[in-house]
Amino acid sequence: MQLAPSLDRSITQRSILKDDKPAQLASRIRATKCNAVIIYAQEDAMISEAIESAAAAGIPVVTIISDLPTSSRLAYAGIDHYSAGRTAGYFMARMARRSGPVLVLCYHLGVQGHAKRVSGITDAMKADDSGWLWLNCGRGMTILKFRNGFWWTL
Repeated sequence: MQLAPSLDRSITQRSILKDDKPAQLASRIRATKCNAVIIYAQEDAMISEAIESAAAAGIPVVTIISDLPTSSRLAYAGIDHYSAGRTAGYFMARMARRSGPVLVLCYHLGVQGHAKRVSGITDAMKADDSGWLWLNCGRGMTILKFRNGFWWTL
């Protein structure tokens, strides 16, 4: 059962905006007439400034899914993405059947949750000390395995 349809519409407003348009999200935060704001957004100065404006006006802002720790948000409701990344890296380092590249993809490193997961995966695989090398590939990362004196990739 979905919760939103069962709520009293006089107290709940839901807006879905494109997450690649921080100016649009910042504008909606500033223009809100709501008593509170719950958002999922990327790290961006415009969004942080809009959250600061809302907080100054007495409107609490809670981040979900990915935190904005440098903003004036009231709280973050979500998982520890760094620990989740470390867990993924731990299993990746131990379950690889053979040496070779591993590609870690994420939507956008500007989203704190994605960056923390990639950081956790990187740290766990480096701690494994099996010769993994991380190369920056834009929005994702590539890992190469050192084997027989050479760096191998597909």
